[in-house]
Amino acid sequence: IATLAATPALAQDQKIQKDPGSTTRTGTDSQQMKGKASKATRSFTMAAASGNTLEVESSRIALEKSQNQDVKSFAQMMIDDHTKVGEQMKSTLQTAGLPPPADKMTPKHQDVVDKLKQAGGNKFDGQYVAAQLKAHDEAINLFSNYAKNGDNAELKQFAQATLPSLEKHKALAEDLRSKVVGGSATQ
Repeated sequence: IATLAATPALAQDQKIQKDPGSTTRTGTDSQQMKGKASKATRSFTMAAASGNTLEVESSRIALEKSQNQDVKSFAQMMIDDHTKVGEQMKSTLQTAGLPPPADKMTPKHQDVVDKLKQAGGNKFDGQYVAAQLKAHDEAINLFSNYAKNGDNAELKQFAQATLPSLEKHKALAEDLRSKVVGGSATQ
């Protein structure tokens, strides 16, 4: 069935590429057509989804483990905001006709979550804040790069629109680090 469903799209793509007088996208721009994702777009969506899941899962752990109300408030905001970002990304991918990324974290992100699950006592808050700072640095770089250089218009717009929220989260995490661990949070 999948082959039959894909056949008209492939035929349409071939027709578009054969019609040099068409104003429809051709050549490398055809990657932006419904259902097609370039390697860069797949890489962006997988990394963004993994990072987003890291933000949510690590924050759920913080709600359970932290005794600090500032940390708990920040964690709840991360859960709320990043759940919304995840939904917006899925909606953007659907609008672009692109498949959603796998619903799992990269091994590197899973390792961060596993370490936070094992952390305890006074060290947890510092490790959580350090993980949030690192994750937001990575996310800002990832989203900024895709917003500038991405090859899917819908995802570029999503990345650009998400950047201010990520930058705000990083600033709040920096403030939290100075409140919670006096600026010496390490991972």
